[in-house]
Amino acid sequence: MKPLFSFFLVFLASLSLAQPRFVVQGGSARVFANINEAIADAQPGDTLYLPGGGFNLTNSTIDKTLHWVGAGHYPAFTAATGTSRIATTLVLTGNADGSTFNGIHFQGELRLGSPDNETANVTLMRCQVDGTLYLRTTDGGN
Repeated sequence: MKPLFSFFLVFLASLSLAQPRFVVQGGSARVFANINEAIADAQPGDTLYLPGGGFNLTNSTIDKTLHWVGAGHYPAFTAATGTSRIATTLVLTGNADGSTFNGIHFQGELRLGSPDNETANVTLMRCQVDGTLYLRTTDGGN
């Protein structure tokens, strides 16, 4: 009985110490404990892998092409990992052309472009946007 109890305590301790990890993959793979550090380190064209959980971005303006891959947003399919949620507003500007998002639940606004810096060819696959989706944040133009 004592070994089983010890195993249970070690298991609980490992769960409490577990932190989400963010992987940035380009020429090599780099692992970060913070989403903001991962985004800052990512080079244009890199892939950013998000674990399950809710995340707040301190710098919500992204001005480089990134490929975002989350764990998903359907609770039935992410029971083990949890859904990947971005809770803050995310703004992509002109240099983020060609960015892709897969399996992410956006709880805040998602802005693709700004009045003076358009974004083109952004792909959202298997994502959910609860906030407002702005395809262009200017009154004029197309």
